[in-house]
Amino acid sequence: METTSTMDITDAQIEALKQEAGVAGDQAQVAICDRALDCVRDVPSDSAWDDYRAGLAGCPDVESARRECARVIADAAAQE
Repeated sequence: METTSTMDITDAQIEALKQEAGVAGDQAQVAICDRALDCVRDVPSDSAWDDYRAGLAGCPDVESARRECARVIADAAAQE
């Protein structure tokens, strides 16, 4: 089974998920998306994973929120 990492999703995808969740009335998912977008924005393609993780140090919930958004996005794509 292929998994989606936090590096595989963009802020634009998370923002789109947030908008769809808002329309559907899923305030819990909106809050998760807000956390995912809170501290770290799209990582430049030449950025090292260690640099990305270092950026998350001040935002401990961001990585788990991005992981949850990636899971929801992957689940939705699998249903299409």
